[in-house]
Amino acid sequence: MSLLWGKIEVPELTYDPSRNFKPEDPTKPLGLFHHPTGLRLGSAPSLYEYWTERRVDYFLYGPEDEAWTLRVVTHNATPDVGIQTSMHLGLSYEEYNALTVQDRIARKKEFMMLRGNQYLCSEVTPEGASPPARWSAERRDALVLMICFYYERGIYVCDPFPSTVNMRAEGIPEALRGTFRNPIWGRQA
Repeated sequence: MSLLWGKIEVPELTYDPSRNFKPEDPTKPLGLFHHPTGLRLGSAPSLYEYWTERRVDYFLYGPEDEAWTLRVVTHNATPDVGIQTSMHLGLSYEEYNALTVQDRIARKKEFMMLRGNQYLCSEVTPEGASPPARWSAERRDALVLMICFYYERGIYVCDPFPSTVNMRAEGIPEALRGTFRNPIWGRQA
């Protein structure tokens, strides 16, 4: 009951992305589970159509005994990683794109391992008639971890990056807002 993120074992998380190709078990909900807090994060359809923003919506489900559901809106706040990597290497974007695909991927991973990415959590609101969530620093940190997972694990097959999440959503108490690093980054395999 744990997750492998690159070479890092993450026992506090499990992930069930879909029921495709396996018998459906209606008692087993989908998504990313954070066992210590009982929180689950899963994809959600966006309420709006965006052409220029890199917005991703999720549903955050509270523990069963609390029965709340929140809509969490996130954004990838970092400009294109390819452009940043080319600048870091001192190459023009054209020179960077002339590299082989494998070399570009390797250079992006190296760059991301140095600085990570920046994500913004801009909205956390009750979904429908859901009661409000009970927040704590532990729950906020679990949400930071799960946002980093969704943005990074499926894209790069490597250890976690030193990415940060700016939690500035009004749905989170003022005392728990700020910018937080991926809690898994730096953990040894």
